[in-house]
Order: sequence, then C-alpha cells, then structure tokens
Amino acid sequence: MQRLFIEKTGDALSSEAEAPGYGLFSGLGGILANKIIKKQSGGLWVRGTFKADGEWFSFDPGIASILYYDNTEKVQFHISEVRQIRLDSGIIKDIVVIEHTRGEFKFSCFGASELATTLQSYLRYVQSFNNLYPTR
Repeated sequence: MQRLFIEKTGDALSSEAEAPGYGLFSGLGGILANKIIKKQSGGLWVRGTFKADGEWFSFDPGIASILYYDNTEKVQFHISEVRQIRLDSGIIKDIVVIEHTRGEFKFSCFGASELATTLQSYLRYVQSFNNLYPTR
C-alpha cells in the first residue's frame, strides 16, 4: 500500500473555540447562543483543512476561522494513537469520527464516507504491519 496523503477542506468540532459576541449573536444573546450550541454539539464547528500524511493526522483551522473564533488551534495526532474510525450521519454532511488515546476528533465534509473508508483501510494496514514487526 502506498503512503497515505489526503488533504480535505471541511469543518472540525472544537470544544475550545469561542465565537465572539458580536454580529448576529451579540451581547448576552451571543453568550447564550454560544453556550447552547456548544452544549448541544459538544463544541463549535471550525472551518479548515484535514490532512492525513503518512502516519500523521492533522487539522489546521482556516484563516477565516482563526480571525472569527477565539481559541482555535491546530490538532495533530499519530496513527498509533488511533483506536477506531467510524462514520456518523450529519444533517447535510456526514461526520468522520476518529477515536484516539486523547479523545475524539470529528470532521464533517462532503465525501466523508469515502474519507472514512480510506482512513479505516489505512489504519488496518498500519496495524497489521505493526503486528508483523513489533517494536521493542
């Protein structure tokens, strides 16, 4: 199997991101809207780019997300930390859920089903390869 390289634009669920209290949701209404949305979803959906490059998975928030949201940050984890990859149904786009040793990473995009299938196959390949040649 070839080295995996995927770059996909979409939205990642961030429990740390905070929307500012201006614009459509300003003042107390903005604070309440943020709390309700974060409680219901587990965070806010932040636009950016998901990358799977070899054995590393990462998500970089886009410049618009960085400028709009507070507390947006890059997410990165190694494939050895991944426990399971599954596909959840979304309203418009499906969601790829990657369970890893530090929690869950959720990424919503068009073509999520194909992305999840590719990542699952690659995970199985890496895990089987590591079982053949364990490190000491």
